[in-house]
Amino acid sequence: MRSESFKEITTEDLIKKKTISLVTGILTGMLIVLIVYAILLTINNGFPYLLIIPLALSPILIVNFNTVTNINRELKSRNTN
Repeated sequence: MRSESFKEITTEDLIKKKTISLVTGILTGMLIVLIVYAILLTINNGFPYLLIIPLALSPILIVNFNTVTNINRELKSRNTN
């Protein structure tokens, strides 16, 4: 994975990259649904292997949240909404 410096990216490209926040929101919603479903399966049938999927995908969610935060911070430092 390549490390990007958001200071080197143009403002227009940063605004385009803000679509990551939409994807992160969708991923968050899907992971919450999967966790709730896995908890319900655990109550009824014991440990479901479905619980492994949201746990495995949660690092992607953390990376996306950090990226969105860094993009917003850089846009705010450039005084752009």
